[in-house]
Amino acid sequence: AVCDPAHTGNVPFSAFASWADGGGMAEEQLQHAEVLGNMAQRCNDCLKEEGCLIEVMAVAHHDTCQAMKTSYEEHFHADLAESITTKASEQDGWIFSNNWKTAMKALLETEEELWVRALNDAMRGLGTDEDTLTALICTMPDRLRQSI
Repeated sequence: AVCDPAHTGNVPFSAFASWADGGGMAEEQLQHAEVLGNMAQRCNDCLKEEGCLIEVMAVAHHDTCQAMKTSYEEHFHADLAESITTKASEQDGWIFSNNWKTAMKALLETEEELWVRALNDAMRGLGTDEDTLTALICTMPDRLRQSI
């Protein structure tokens, strides 16, 4: 705020240099800020490169993925999961398997949606996969049981 009181996002190098020379932040804070900056850049790159989307979605915390989904919907007025499906089916370099699309869309699901889909998958098809169904039911967190 001191270097950019108008919050324009443009900090002159001289203002930054004097702030840094004056102590700026502790080394741990600078490293944390660098990580956040790198993550923000990768999120921006996600809009253009599928490799970035995979990287960000795969390393982000579940809550962060949900926030990214909400932010995407607010900024682009579109569902991110549907956009992934649409983009993945195009022929301009986004040629991915159904497993990739399923994995990316699963990262965008709420915990409840993920558990419900897993339970349905265990019961769908020629027969119920009893081992998987039993494992899912026995390991389901108590906090999700009522909502599921």
